[in-house]
Amino acid sequence: MFKNYKFMILLLTSYPLISNAADNPSPILTPKGELKIHHNEALQVKQSDEVCAVTVGDEIAFIDKCSGEYSPTIIGRFKKILPNKEESMIVVIQRQPGGNACNGGPLIVIEATKNYTTTSLPLDFCGGADPVITPNAKGIMITFPGGAPNRGSGYIPTEKYQYQGGFISKLR
Repeated sequence: MFKNYKFMILLLTSYPLISNAADNPSPILTPKGELKIHHNEALQVKQSDEVCAVTVGDEIAFIDKCSGEYSPTIIGRFKKILPNKEESMIVVIQRQPGGNACNGGPLIVIEATKNYTTTSLPLDFCGGADPVITPNAKGIMITFPGGAPNRGSGYIPTEKYQYQGGFISKLR
């Protein structure tokens, strides 16, 4: 019985540490500067709605209205050496829509080098198994594993996408 109390005390005293870790993720340093996610913060832009943004150094790499959404999350990051020997950082960010219609949200890929930042168009993702992101010689491969849908019956086939140089292309 005493062991259970120790566990409960440990759990209660650890909670603030776990909570703070989720709210303040480690900085992501890219060759262009620190990558930061902003959700409903003043970014010196005129918006009447809630705004989500990603900055790299002093540049805004992505900005959009995000009323009713949770803060975007980073689901992958990879260092890459380009053919010209320049270092690159590729970061995959997933938007988090509110509600329960989707078990996920669109993916955005941001790549930063010392000289430039590129941002892909959003890749729509509404659910199923979590995306699998793997680096390869060209950039990164994004796989949406196949399987049963979250609701209803049937089978959703596996889909694969390649990110390279700012663009996401569906593979056959």
